[in-house]
Amino acid sequence: MSDSPPILAQAVPEESRPAVRYRAVSRAAIAGVVFGAVSVAAFFSGYLLLLPLIGVGTSWFALRRIQEQPEELTGRGIAWAGLGLSAGIGMLCSAWLLYWYIREVPPGYVRVDYEDLQPGPGEVLPQRAFELEGRKIFFKGFMLAPGRRQTNLKEFDIAPAQQGCQFCPAQPKRTEIVHVMLTGELRTDYSIHLMRVGGVLKVDPYAPLPYSIEADYVR
Repeated sequence: MSDSPPILAQAVPEESRPAVRYRAVSRAAIAGVVFGAVSVAAFFSGYLLLLPLIGVGTSWFALRRIQEQPEELTGRGIAWAGLGLSAGIGMLCSAWLLYWYIREVPPGYVRVDYEDLQPGPGEVLPQRAFELEGRKIFFKGFMLAPGRRQTNLKEFDIAPAQQGCQFCPAQPKRTEIVHVMLTGELRTDYSIHLMRVGGVLKVDPYAPLPYSIEADYVR
């Protein structure tokens, strides 16, 4: 056993200790995770696919800033989490919306949009409209107020925008209104929601409303 006196640890002066540098968590990294989380809303509307795109961009920006300023910023793991979350949800939402876009058209119908029925310069009606006449089409629109009777409707008009929309023209053009005539025992009620109609397209360039559909499908 040694009789040497114990070696006492000497206190290190505070001024000689290495300074602990504070690094802030990147706000962009946190924002990327937030956008990734709220991106689930895109499952319900294609317009909200902008959310995961913003999340990917914000997270990528955060990674670049952290790489450029490693002594001032931290949060690389958070940024990678936001990037993966936004990209993953964005791809899932896109696939889901594409699936429903294809599936919503009943078999035997041709999808037609309002753009297909709008005339170009010098045209009364577009050639595409005459090509579609007599064919079974699938069309979507918002019902215009039918008047006093709002239930058990046999006929009604649809337009590309909902009535009362503050960002839309006050009155749609005649080529933007489609008259719907339900066939057989089919009936419907007035609704402010987007309607899906399927039936045979009729075209009359001299009528007040040149387009009408003899519909055997409505949702």
